[in-house]
Amino acid sequence: MKKIMVVGPKALSNEVVRVLQDLGTVHLTQTEGLEKLAWDGTSSETLSRQEKLLSKLDTLISILSPLRLNASQASLSSSNHEEWINHLSEKCSELVQRKQNLTDEFSILEAYQGTFKNLIPLLQPLEGSQHFEALGSIVGKMEKKKIEALEKEIETLSPGKILIFKRELDGETLGVVLAYPKSQAGLIRSLLNRFGLNELKVPSSLSSYPLQEAVIKMEEKLKEIPKTLQQIEETLREIANQNFHALKLYQAQLEDETTVHKAMKDLGQTQKAFIIKGYNPAKSISKLEKMLNERFKGSIHLEVQDCHEAPVLLDNYRFFKPFELFIKVLRPPKYSSIDPTPYFALFFPIFFGMIMGDIGYGLVFFILGLILRLKTTQELLKHVGEIILISSTYTILFGIVFGECFGDWLEKKEIIHPLRMHLGSTEIVWDRLHSLVPLLILAIAVGVFHVTLGFVLKLIQSIKHRHHHEVIEVIAILISLASLFTLIGVLAHQVPTLAKIPSVILLLIAVPLLIFMKGPMMLMELLSFVGNMLSYARLMAVGVASAYLAFVGNMLGGIVGNVILGAIIAILFHIINMVLAFSPTIQSARLHYVEFFTKFYDSGGRLYQPLSKKRVQV
Repeated sequence: MKKIMVVGPKALSNEVVRVLQDLGTVHLTQTEGLEKLAWDGTSSETLSRQEKLLSKLDTLISILSPLRLNASQASLSSSNHEEWINHLSEKCSELVQRKQNLTDEFSILEAYQGTFKNLIPLLQPLEGSQHFEALGSIVGKMEKKKIEALEKEIETLSPGKILIFKRELDGETLGVVLAYPKSQAGLIRSLLNRFGLNELKVPSSLSSYPLQEAVIKMEEKLKEIPKTLQQIEETLREIANQNFHALKLYQAQLEDETTVHKAMKDLGQTQKAFIIKGYNPAKSISKLEKMLNERFKGSIHLEVQDCHEAPVLLDNYRFFKPFELFIKVLRPPKYSSIDPTPYFALFFPIFFGMIMGDIGYGLVFFILGLILRLKTTQELLKHVGEIILISSTYTILFGIVFGECFGDWLEKKEIIHPLRMHLGSTEIVWDRLHSLVPLLILAIAVGVFHVTLGFVLKLIQSIKHRHHHEVIEVIAILISLASLFTLIGVLAHQVPTLAKIPSVILLLIAVPLLIFMKGPMMLMELLSFVGNMLSYARLMAVGVASAYLAFVGNMLGGIVGNVILGAIIAILFHIINMVLAFSPTIQSARLHYVEFFTKFYDSGGRLYQPLSKKRVQV
């Protein structure tokens, strides 16, 4: 990365910014210590108007995006884009609001319908009556005596004028409708309150109708609303198909304009010139210089400098590129520090393969990765597909080593077997169901190598930046760990006794040196480094759990006694096991983030964000 400064006449400032935007490689920075380029009221108003339009566009696109089916590849034909956006925004907002209101009304009516439909038979005698009003109530088993008391009270106060219709609903509840002359409405409601009975209220949208009419209207609305909702949906879909592509184009265009206006605010100025400061990748400096010279014929001066601090751009080889996804979840590494992506790309698939270690699962994942890689258009999904392809290859390789294909399925058929190897007189069988100790040793050996590599990378980084204190510290840590493991090897009779005394001497030199440099807590830190290495035992533990789950699935499928049912059970277990492959992903990533990166990863960098044009994706 190179530090750049672009200087030219103020009159060309806007045009230069647009040229830099077209190039798409310059990361702009604040021009500290310089007077800001004059920002007139017109430009400020333009930016404010553009931001409001963008807000409307974002809302429109979020509304129309799920609805488009065959969006036409329309160009921006409208001469007054602002009027077009305002018109569409108003129309769509109105339709969406209406749709929401109808949806809410339908939900309310549907909830009420369940209650009122039980009263419909009781309302039939009142159909067409102009002299009677009605209200309803549903009472529980314990309140039936209240209805009897209410009937007696009504007969006493207003004999023959008020009708009561009752109906058993479900043995536990009773539906009641009271029909009364309009003049008796006050009396009826006071009686209901006195006896503690609740009146069934119709929805507010139907409150102006008598109960018998309200129930009929409710039924009608429940039939009409879905049709109206469908019409609204079709109208919105038509708008989406006609305008979505043009909206996306205009959104990109407007975002580009807004970006230019915001960039202009950060330019510096002298009495006659503007000044742009920023960073540009070294490999595209010549292209930047060529564009400025061709466009401005020497009117613009470009100054290029080396720098020690700059925004970070992860730029890896094709094989490593997909694994940048895992690095981007962290804070960017500092400029000139080590990019961990290649190491993640090398070890992550190995760890994943060690855990899954099954030919059958590997083939399934390989097909899934191939589909994502070839059939999707989104770059993110393509990268995920590539990661799965690479990881599944290692899953198949370790499946061959462990002799597993959908668990022990092919081993039972004598087609494949776990790999056997000899170390001296000792035979090692890589069978995950029975040979746990060799697998544990392998996992910890991988951990020792991986963590040690982290310290070696820290050492290289410290030497490069001439951090002499860190160089001594890392060397002392490596010597301490090597001496400690050598002594453990001597005690386990795996390392010659001759190594004992040199290891003790080195340990007695390195550990006091570390305590002197870092303090007494360094002893605890040394032990934590050993813990980091032992943490890789999870490669064995999670892998063995996966192997046993596959084994149990095959065993249960075999003892059922029915071929079809047995196959279904086994397949279900294998599907569950593959779904749980999310665990190997987490475990493999965790070993990198927690055990490996903590040894050398230097975060705190700034992300490279060049001034560029918006890419339109429809």
